[in-house]
Amino acid sequence: MHLLVLTEDFYPSVSGGAHARWRFAQIATQRGHDVTVVTPRLPDTPVSEFVDNIEITRPFPSHPSSLPPASSISTATRIVHSGALFGWLQWWARGRRFDAVYSASNTLHWVAAALGRQRGIPSLSFVGYTPSMRPETQSSIKLALERLNFSHGMGDHVFCRVPAIRDLIAERSEADVQLIHGILNDDRIRSAHEHAQEAEIRSTYADPDEQLLVVAGRLSEEKNVPAAVNVLHELPQSYQLVIIGGGPQREAVQNAIDRHEEHERVTMCGELSHEKTLSLIDAADGLLLPSHTEAYPTVAFEGLALGCTVFATPVGILTEVEHPRLHLSPVEDFSKAIQSASLDRTRELDVNTLEEYSMEQFANQILGAIEA
Repeated sequence: MHLLVLTEDFYPSVSGGAHARWRFAQIATQRGHDVTVVTPRLPDTPVSEFVDNIEITRPFPSHPSSLPPASSISTATRIVHSGALFGWLQWWARGRRFDAVYSASNTLHWVAAALGRQRGIPSLSFVGYTPSMRPETQSSIKLALERLNFSHGMGDHVFCRVPAIRDLIAERSEADVQLIHGILNDDRIRSAHEHAQEAEIRSTYADPDEQLLVVAGRLSEEKNVPAAVNVLHELPQSYQLVIIGGGPQREAVQNAIDRHEEHERVTMCGELSHEKTLSLIDAADGLLLPSHTEAYPTVAFEGLALGCTVFATPVGILTEVEHPRLHLSPVEDFSKAIQSASLDRTRELDVNTLEEYSMEQFANQILGAIEA
């Protein structure tokens, strides 16, 4: 089978979504399928290349690299990009045979659906984050475009992370709409745990008698990372905080550090590779997820799989998850929850969590829908 994947977020991006798309493509090729990924051009990336037997084509950018993808200007250019991409695909895909087309980005679902109808092949849509997950912060235009997308832009099969979004799409679309689980890169998590250098990492960021907390994710408004600094300020001096990630809220995070005078207890690492991020989480006592909104937060499941205690706001699919090391509460109650929880970490990998939420499960469901 030859699968065409359309996504705005892919290798070499280091976001959780990009890692998930990358792992899905790897699994599909390992199972004998051909995978071609069409994704926007990023600075310093080639127009086309083969990586791990995956064909990657990057015709042109989707938005200005200086602006976040969710900004109003970027949203407008991403919509224009989708139209340009559909036209480009008419030329580029001529003479190429595909057995199915899969879209993993909101602006590209209609492109995949139209291409599928045009070629008489199955089209699949994966809906992760969408504006209705936090409608009170979204413009009426974005919500209207989302509803239009749900009504007319979905593929034959639609996969969602959150029950509420599944129900919203099912009300508006005749497509087959299913919940889908699986987000973890099994190989990377096992490797990070097996090659862990816990003593070295902990000596870098905390004294032997201190507790090490970690936040990992893009420094964006949705992730609410400045709140993690507020939480640290409410905790005793025996806690240290490491912040991994970059983004438009870096200054806001630094302002929170300055305001609370917590320069000695907070380390900002910037963006790290996925492997280094996993190693830091593996060595930590607690992982904080203070987000305003999430669909299926990769980092929370990575923390649980690595044996870390996770403190998160009740967002997305996390409200459906029962796990003894997952503590859900408003971010204002994090400090109380942290001090009440047992942070005695098991050094064993949580195999049950790893298997239940692995990308293999995700790939099985997507590929199974195509093969059926």
